Amino acid sequence: MDERPTAKLTGKSLKTIQHWAREGVRIYDEASLLEHSEMCDARSRGSSRNRIARRLDDAADRQPEPYILLPG
Repeated sequence: MDERPTAKLTGKSLKTIQHWAREGVRIYDEASLLEHSEMCDARSRGSSRNRIARRLDDAADRQPEPYILLPG
């Protein structure tokens, strides 16, 4: 079957839709497909947000290295 209308509906690539189909997502059931798409988007945004927060926390926990003033 043709997955192009499905890709257009979700705004995802054809490759992504085919990947979801191999994972067992019912790509021809609009409600199921949109729910899976939203879940993936939320997971992606949360993951990115968590990585950024972790980097900022790590940077805040680090002590600045002492520096030496050289004669100039």
